[in-house]
Amino acid sequence: MELYINNRLISVEKFTSFFENGTDKMKFLYDMDNFDYDKFQLDWVWKDFNDGVKKEISENPNAKEKIKNIYKIAFSNDEYDERMIRDYFKYFE
Repeated sequence: MELYINNRLISVEKFTSFFENGTDKMKFLYDMDNFDYDKFQLDWVWKDFNDGVKKEISENPNAKEKIKNIYKIAFSNDEYDERMIRDYFKYFE
């Protein structure tokens, strides 16, 4: 991802295609603003994303707001654990 940001890729088209045709998680990381958040899975946050990625997500106002709403739905359905609560308050509240 850093190579893409710094324009150091030999083939931006192949890089873009890799993410656009990848998993939902990859699509999310590639384009948080246009991602279909109906496909977002909260377990990505604590299983797959390190603190640096979580911080990047929390700095994107669109992603932060949509994920915050997904958390609220999980909380209202009693579908949460300590990790979720910790990440919610650290990154999304």
